[in-house]
Amino acid sequence: MPRIIMTLSAALFCLAASNAAAQTSLAVAKDYKIRRIVTKVDPAPPIKKIPLQVLNFKQNVGGSFVEFEFASNYKAAALVNLRNASSSTDLDDAELTSPGKLHRVSLVNLQPNTWYEAQIDLLPSESFNGEALPYKVEFKTLQRHVYVGITNIHVFDDSDELSAGDMNFVFQIGDEHGNFNAPGNSWDFINFDADLHSGTSFNPAHAGRPHFLAAENVNFDKLKIAVSNFETDGHQYASYIPPTDMYLGSGCLSRSEWNSGFIVVDIAGSFLAPGAETAQQRESMLQPFAIMVPPTDETDLHYLVEGLISVGNYASN
Repeated sequence: MPRIIMTLSAALFCLAASNAAAQTSLAVAKDYKIRRIVTKVDPAPPIKKIPLQVLNFKQNVGGSFVEFEFASNYKAAALVNLRNASSSTDLDDAELTSPGKLHRVSLVNLQPNTWYEAQIDLLPSESFNGEALPYKVEFKTLQRHVYVGITNIHVFDDSDELSAGDMNFVFQIGDEHGNFNAPGNSWDFINFDADLHSGTSFNPAHAGRPHFLAAENVNFDKLKIAVSNFETDGHQYASYIPPTDMYLGSGCLSRSEWNSGFIVVDIAGSFLAPGAETAQQRESMLQPFAIMVPPTDETDLHYLVEGLISVGNYASN
């Protein structure tokens, strides 16, 4: 009998121990689940997208043009707006490039020696949802310089039956609207004497005469070149001596006669030499010119002037 009681007590003890172990295991499991919830890692924040922007910007500035070269870090079109810096609202030009990452823009027919402001706005594709940064630049165009050289004068009629014509030539350059009929309105002038027969030619440079006219920082689009020839039958008989910087027109007085002529030449824009390879060459010019001065009802003076026009653009000092 005592053995049965002891066996039963042992069994009850084992069952109690087994239940206690099960409860402890459940508590550990519950605690483990709670700890997993508490220590759960939050998701990483989204990576911020790099803004769309202009990179590697370069510019080439002339007297009447500007060229921009630049890249964008995403594929986009580029809208370039240009305005004169002295104007607060008016746009001078605008260009839109094709979508891509490399962009090249040429803006032409600008005014020389002038400050401009440009803004580049990148227009991304529809798939881009980030920020696009504008790019601003300021530049000054080059100054325009004009040079005129007289290379030849050919006299068809010196209007002097007894001897060579005693001639005084006056050359003037200036704006097409400049009043050359009054002294002091030309950009530059030269004058010299020459005794020339009918049918002869004369190169002032070879004869040691002035032959070169120059004007710097020219902001006009048209150049006027004028010549006047005042002829007398011997200087001692001259009844009128003209100013050295004045367009004479045509006329006669006693033993004196005079006859004049002029031409107007376009020196503006970016297409003075369309066949040139670079923009600088296209806006420069080396061009011959001729002024034919025919006889009039007032004088038989008849002559031809030939020369060269040179236009270049340079940075201001």
